[in-house]
Amino acid sequence: MSITGTQLAFVPPAPPTNGTPTSNAAAERIEPMTGTLRRKMLDYLRTCGDAGATDEEITELMKRSAALVTASTHEGFGLPIIEAQSIGLPVIISDIPIFHEVCNEGSALFFDPHTPEAFAEAVRKLPANATKLIAAGHKNAARFSWQRSAEQLFKVIQE
Repeated sequence: MSITGTQLAFVPPAPPTNGTPTSNAAAERIEPMTGTLRRKMLDYLRTCGDAGATDEEITELMKRSAALVTASTHEGFGLPIIEAQSIGLPVIISDIPIFHEVCNEGSALFFDPHTPEAFAEAVRKLPANATKLIAAGHKNAARFSWQRSAEQLFKVIQE
């Protein structure tokens, strides 16, 4: 298994509660990177959060990407992370407590969401870690299902 895409699918945080590093500042720190890749990444950084995108369009974007990136500083869960891992897409995510709960050890690359340099470093680590991240991500995503969620919710309601 290896990464096949040349762009990053970026899940922008929902304002105003979630934060993100400045995409241009982060992109400028990712080296070596061709101008074309940088432009594609910035285009995706700007457009992936379009609320009009369908589930199918988002899945297609993920399939063409090298990784899913989210730089939230606050998050309720992070469902796009599990969705990405379930289709074999590595994830590069904020080093925040909820994402450590969602992702098993070794199933994601974490970075400080306040530091563009940390984001760039995580992206630079992707090629060397892609195979491991894909395998660990599949295993991690298998922990979650709508059926299990419904069963757990039903138990809570019964109590």
